[in-house]
Amino acid sequence: MKKILWTVVWLLPVVSISRSALVLLNRELPSQPVVAPSKFPDIVSSSPTGTTRPHHSPAESSPTRAAKIAEKTEALLDYFASHPDQAIPEIELLTDDQWIKAAANADTSAPNIKKAAAELRMAAKREFIGRLASAYQRYLQTNDGKRPATLEEINAYFVRPVPLSLYQRYEFSSENGLPAPTSEKLPIIWEKSAIDRELDSRGGVSGEGRQWYGRNGIRGWIPYPDGYDAMMKNVRASYSADHHGAAPENLEVLRSYFETLMPKEMADALIKTEQRK
Repeated sequence: MKKILWTVVWLLPVVSISRSALVLLNRELPSQPVVAPSKFPDIVSSSPTGTTRPHHSPAESSPTRAAKIAEKTEALLDYFASHPDQAIPEIELLTDDQWIKAAANADTSAPNIKKAAAELRMAAKREFIGRLASAYQRYLQTNDGKRPATLEEINAYFVRPVPLSLYQRYEFSSENGLPAPTSEKLPIIWEKSAIDRELDSRGGVSGEGRQWYGRNGIRGWIPYPDGYDAMMKNVRASYSADHHGAAPENLEVLRSYFETLMPKEMADALIKTEQRK
């Protein structure tokens, strides 16, 4: 229940932002207004002051195009409202223009709505991770290259502060007994877990303070900072050392080694996925 309430609390600003994006479309087309979503009547939809209008060509600003974007935005709103576990707090950072752009490029038809939701999550993650990377660089510069002990220590170095709740989905990649990354180009901070492992790419910040994004799929989400290939090399080496130099015959015999690095569910998924290849 607490998790559901927490999701609703931070999902409300998301709804408000996306509704105001629809109002922004209405302002561009006063003669043929687009109806804003009616799913959240208790939330006032008003475009925030100072918002820059997106620039479109005359063809792009047609009532038909605006209506299609509004329909797509409402489809995304409906999806997140009925699937709150598919939303992430970073979405509240998206501006009206970012919502409109994301909706305009999305395929929100029923067979593809999950992919559209993943694309919106990615846009939101890029917004947050971009700010996080810049703040992390400023932290390193101010503290002679010394890394922070907690992610919250970085918050004072944001130009535009973000809610501390956004950090809950991130961690240092070497936490929980994992080895530290062997290169500054590898992630020092990353997402803890995926909403949809097959569609989401893992995001984070590298040791040198740049944005970092991995691959989607099970290989991209294994909890090993140096990546899948490095993990497999070390796991196979450990197996051989424990079995008088013998090489593993298949991935199933490596299960116990995987489970020292990741949850059993992820180890199961990794073995099944790799066996299908």
